[in-house]
Amino acid sequence: MKIPLKLSLLKSWMIHAMIFIAVSGLLFTLTRYLSIERINDLARTPLAIEIDEDTPPELIFARAQALDTTEPLESIRLYGLAKPLADSRLKAVINYNLGSLYLREAARLWKKSGLSEYIRINPLLAVAKDNLREALILDPTNWAA
Repeated sequence: MKIPLKLSLLKSWMIHAMIFIAVSGLLFTLTRYLSIERINDLARTPLAIEIDEDTPPELIFARAQALDTTEPLESIRLYGLAKPLADSRLKAVINYNLGSLYLREAARLWKKSGLSEYIRINPLLAVAKDNLREALILDPTNWAA
């Protein structure tokens, strides 16, 4: 049985379209994989991350977290940069880390100077409470907040 010419052209066109869709999907998946791999490589060495306007919030977060204990002011600045760009899951972690950071700073001041630093300690505690509350609102399962 011979296939009519129109039907064979239709089948040929459909095969070409399916090949094009498969190759497009493969290229898209490959570029996403390479992008994620680049982000993971940079996240392994967070202090080497250069921050600019195109830096993904996950990398800004990784650098901020690496500076958390050594440079708290820079860490706070970086968390502030990452927060508006982040999804809700990352925002919850950022808020938790900010709350913990402010709480640590308040405790450090309290241990160092006692009540004489009350004017500086009280606002730090208020900001810590606000950030931890927001972290709990964004992720109610985070009982550490």
